[in-house]
Amino acid sequence: MKTSHFPSGLVALAIVLASAGTALAQPVGQPGRGRITPEQWQQVFPDYRPLALRQHQARIAILQRGERCIRSAETAEALGRCLEEERTAMRGQRRDQRDSMRQLFQSKGIALPDWGRRGGGQGRKPKG
Repeated sequence: MKTSHFPSGLVALAIVLASAGTALAQPVGQPGRGRITPEQWQQVFPDYRPLALRQHQARIAILQRGERCIRSAETAEALGRCLEEERTAMRGQRRDQRDSMRQLFQSKGIALPDWGRRGGGQGRKPKG
């Protein structure tokens, strides 16, 4: 049996990336089922792209603040505070992102797509 010259992790990553490209090429979805049409995406795109860029930059800023905090942490408690602050900031950023998307879609007269958790939230363990 011939063995690969690549570590198994790289092979798995290549498979995942190849399948992700296939998923991205799929149609946006069926109208009326919580998805938007390609035409609606075209309508939203001019305002969505700069919004997406601002959101991306906000996440980068949060990560950079977190990195500075982690580098300066001298105790386990300080590190824990850094990580909690970063988590809190990321949650706030996601909330702001959802609000911005909601406003964008409403401004175009498009019902907000059902972008709930993948699989309708199934597979997630209940708390407690």
